Amino acid sequence: MLLKMICFVITALLSDRILLYSSAEDMAQNLTVHRRMSSSLVDSRPLLAFKKSIVKDPTDALESWSNVSSSCSTWKGVSCNRNGRVVSLRLAGLHLKGPISSSLGSLSFLQFLNLSSNSFTGSIPDDLALCSQLHTLDLSFNLITGSIPPAFGLLHHLELLYLSQNNLSGVIPSALGNLSTALSGLFLNNNRLSGGIPSSLGNCSAVVDIDLSFNRLSGGIPYQLGSLVSLQTLVLNDNSLTGAIPENVSMLSNLTILQLANNFLSGPIPSSMCTNQNNLLLISLSNNMLSGRIPASFSNCVNLIGLALDNNKLNGSLPSAIGDMRSLSYIELQGNKLSGPIPPSLANITSLQSLLLADNEFTGPFPSELCRNLPLLQNLLVEGNQLEGELHTFYNCTSLVYFMIDNNHFKGSLSSLDFTRFTSLSTLSLTVNQFTGEIPSSLSNCSHLYSLNLGSNKLQGSIPSDLGTLSGLVYLLLSNNELKGHIPPSLGNCSSLVQLLLDRNQLQGGIPSQLGKLEALSDLRLFSNLDLLGSIPSNLFNCSALTHLSLSDTSISGELIPSIGNLKNLTYISIFRTNLAGPLPSELGACNKLITIDLSMNHLVGPIPTSIVTLTSLSSLNLQLNHITGQLPPGFARLTNLVSLKLHGNNLNGSFPPWIASLNKLQYLDLADNQFTGKIPETISVCAGLVYLHLQQNHLIGGIPSSIGKLQKLNELNLAENSLNESIPESIGNVVSLRYVNLAWNALTGIIPSTVGKLVNLGEFGFNVSHNSLSGAIPPELNNLALVFIIDLSFNSLTGSIPDFSGCATLQLLDISSNKLTGSIPNSIGSLNSLLILNMSHNNLSGTIPSSIGSLYKLQSLDLSVNEISGTVSESIANLSHLKHLNLSDNRLEGSIPEGLSSLNLSSSSFSGNPGLCGSLIHKKCFRDSRPSGRRTRNVLTLIIVSSAVIVIFGLMAAVMCCVIRKRKPSAGEDALENVPDVIIDRNQLRVTEEEIRRATNEYDASNILGSGGLSIVYKATLQNGQHVAVKLLKFQEHEGGPAGKRRTLVENAFLAEILTLGRLRHRNLVRILGYCSNLDTKAIIMELVSNGDLDTWLHDREIHRPLTWDERLSIAIGVAQALVYLHHEYDQGLSIVHADLKPSNILLDENLQPHVADFGIAKIFLACQLDSSPSTLDGSTLSSTLQGSIGYIPPGIASHFN
Repeated sequence: MLLKMICFVITALLSDRILLYSSAEDMAQNLTVHRRMSSSLVDSRPLLAFKKSIVKDPTDALESWSNVSSSCSTWKGVSCNRNGRVVSLRLAGLHLKGPISSSLGSLSFLQFLNLSSNSFTGSIPDDLALCSQLHTLDLSFNLITGSIPPAFGLLHHLELLYLSQNNLSGVIPSALGNLSTALSGLFLNNNRLSGGIPSSLGNCSAVVDIDLSFNRLSGGIPYQLGSLVSLQTLVLNDNSLTGAIPENVSMLSNLTILQLANNFLSGPIPSSMCTNQNNLLLISLSNNMLSGRIPASFSNCVNLIGLALDNNKLNGSLPSAIGDMRSLSYIELQGNKLSGPIPPSLANITSLQSLLLADNEFTGPFPSELCRNLPLLQNLLVEGNQLEGELHTFYNCTSLVYFMIDNNHFKGSLSSLDFTRFTSLSTLSLTVNQFTGEIPSSLSNCSHLYSLNLGSNKLQGSIPSDLGTLSGLVYLLLSNNELKGHIPPSLGNCSSLVQLLLDRNQLQGGIPSQLGKLEALSDLRLFSNLDLLGSIPSNLFNCSALTHLSLSDTSISGELIPSIGNLKNLTYISIFRTNLAGPLPSELGACNKLITIDLSMNHLVGPIPTSIVTLTSLSSLNLQLNHITGQLPPGFARLTNLVSLKLHGNNLNGSFPPWIASLNKLQYLDLADNQFTGKIPETISVCAGLVYLHLQQNHLIGGIPSSIGKLQKLNELNLAENSLNESIPESIGNVVSLRYVNLAWNALTGIIPSTVGKLVNLGEFGFNVSHNSLSGAIPPELNNLALVFIIDLSFNSLTGSIPDFSGCATLQLLDISSNKLTGSIPNSIGSLNSLLILNMSHNNLSGTIPSSIGSLYKLQSLDLSVNEISGTVSESIANLSHLKHLNLSDNRLEGSIPEGLSSLNLSSSSFSGNPGLCGSLIHKKCFRDSRPSGRRTRNVLTLIIVSSAVIVIFGLMAAVMCCVIRKRKPSAGEDALENVPDVIIDRNQLRVTEEEIRRATNEYDASNILGSGGLSIVYKATLQNGQHVAVKLLKFQEHEGGPAGKRRTLVENAFLAEILTLGRLRHRNLVRILGYCSNLDTKAIIMELVSNGDLDTWLHDREIHRPLTWDERLSIAIGVAQALVYLHHEYDQGLSIVHADLKPSNILLDENLQPHVADFGIAKIFLACQLDSSPSTLDGSTLSSTLQGSIGYIPPGIASHFN
């Protein structure tokens, strides 16, 4: 019983245990499910918060993220562990937009987060650093801004960090160096990160890949990176890194890719590079400032596929050992300073596909082995070297796609290469070599040809019409050759053609209308083909894609037709120096993208169309040297982008345009040689960027605006040949950028401001204020102009002495002639070693010629004439071996002319008007003791004083008599010259008797006749003192059909005219009158003897004279022109003289073939006060009552007067 009881109890107890055990198991199961549900709820909340922050989900990728009570492990992109905790979130490429929610930091079990390739914005939440289990973080290819959180350094399990292709800024946190054992990949490329590369990255011993490219990193490459022994990829290109490449980079034995291109790295390439780096596949160091030689150790990189060292400063030769790198596919070494020959060992690299050696200094022939042994070579670029050879060297390079050998010294015929073998050729560039012959038609077999550039060679013949079969041709460049013939119409079939350059050849005929079919044509250049004729075909204006049209320097004619308005994309049109005529079409205004218009040097007429003011993008407008008329359209003020406006040499009129002040970008303004009037406005200073201001040859009045001093960038100022009549503003000295100032031929008054001395940049074209009415002294501050080439102050009323110019070290022309300067020539003038032309003539200079002038060893022209210079001719002048022009005439020089001057081939006229001079050059003997002594000197002085007094008294008496009998004609027995005022005739001229003339001419011996005319005979004569002269004897004999009285009147008028004109003139190119004889029966004029005949004989009588050379003809023309300028403009006695019968027979030549204008018998003299009381001209009414001239010829001077 007891036993049963015990068994019952045990059974009961066991049953209860079984029940208890079963309940515990169920309970555990329930607890696990509960815990999983609880964990899922914990991670779903931050995910839903993340979803809430998304502002755009175009694909509804997160639609399944909806029920907070459901397990998030079923949501798209979410992966959980067995406990329901989120371990992975992959949402790449779903086009999500919005900020990254900081709630993701609550995913404490998260190991993998990939949000790449979306449009997330904002900054990276610092809370992501709370995801301490993160192994991979990929936020690349988004729009994230801000900086990289330094807290990422706490992610000790982080292996891969992808933040590339965002807009991150700031520095790379040095805390990333704390990821020392886990980090294997760091990708921060394509951001805006700045600062240096943290050296702490050297602690990341497990790192395999580092990509920091395309940022703004600066500083050097940390030396510590060289300790990253596991590193396989180091990509730092496209930053601003400086300094040298650390030497220990060559110790990275596992490195496969090294990209440091596009930085500012300098110094040499580490010499041990490739020594222990057999795994290297790519070395890219392009676009830095690396120098030195290419290390020979590169040959150890036997597995290298790509070597890019282009655009550095590498020098020396290309190591031949580079041929051992048998795996190379491409070599890029262009843009260095490599020299020597191209090593033939490159032929060993049979895998080579690209060889880029352009823009170096390689010399010698191109190795023919390369084309024989490199069957895979597709890209050969060796342009910009000094390579030689002929084209057949490349015969076996038949796989070439890009073949560019331009800018070398290759020569020979293009036909030496059979282009039918080059079936893959896409780009052929042979420009700037010495190729000859014709363009081979076999090029038409290169059916894949995309670009053909044969420019700047010596190619001849015509353009093959077969090129028209190349339908894929985009660029055809044949510029700068010797091509002839017509432009093939077949080129109109090259439907893909974008650029057609045929300029600078010898093409003929017209522009084919078929070019109008080229719908893709953007750039057409046919300029500098002088025989290109005809008008522009109308259908050329159907090329609506055209942006650049250049037809300049051709012979095209016709007009610009209205259909030019179809070229809506045109930005550049240049058709200067052609035969284009007619008006500018208003339709030009429809080309609203135009930036540059150059239609200068044509025959355009009419006004500038108002439509042009709609071209608001216009930067440059050049219409100079046409026949454009009218006023400038006021709408020009709208062209606010205008930088250059050149309208020089037209017939534009109206006031100076006030709207110029609206063009604040204007740099070049040339309105010269027009009919503009009015004043230059003060508002010109608004154009603060002006560099070039040319307003010469207009009718501008008033003063130079003082505001011109604000034009701080002005280089050239030319206001010459206007009617400006105020003073030069002192503010001009503020424009220190000026290199050229020309204010000549105005009516400027006042002084030359001393501030001109501040213009220290005045250079080649110098400073010219000639032909004004300036007064005062020459400012000594001009001595500061150390760079000036030209100083021209001539034809003013400057006074005082000549200042020191020794500081003007580069001065080549100094002209201070025709002023009122006094004092002596300073010795310092001899320090101007660059001087070529020195003109101090027509002043009141005294003293002697300084010997220092002999130091001006470059001097070509020296003119000191018409002064009061005394003493002897300096011996030092004989040192001036380059001297071509010397004029010391009309001074007070005396003594012997140095014999050394004879080597300079000078004319005797250089010394005329100096009675005290003697010597062989002027054919006058010197006497050893020609100076009067003691008592004789006093007698001479007494005689001079008495004679002068008598002359003055008689002069006064003559003036009184002139006033009394000015309207009475002289009687038959009177000397006509007695009624002429002294202001017109030089009373100091030698007066001789008829008897003296008879003796001098040996009783008018016919053998002494030099020539004769209608009214006179010219004799060679010898005066009593031995001087050889010419005597012009006027004939009173009655001519056929004319009464004696009229004959006498003609003779007396002619005599009076010649005395009145030549009597007081002093110029080396005018025949000088020495004296005269005047009585009732004889009128004779004594002149200097010019004994080499007249120009007419030299030009037409080949039996007497040889033909004149062109240089001699030019010299004669210049001399005659100088004489005429003097007669018309420079004579300062109130007279302006028109010769009235200038012709070759009235131009006499001396022994040096220098011209002397003669025969002023019918000259017209324009006086401020005529001999009678009325102010008029002493012309035909006084000297001659008829139209004068030679038979069959009326000189321009007379013709213009009678107009």
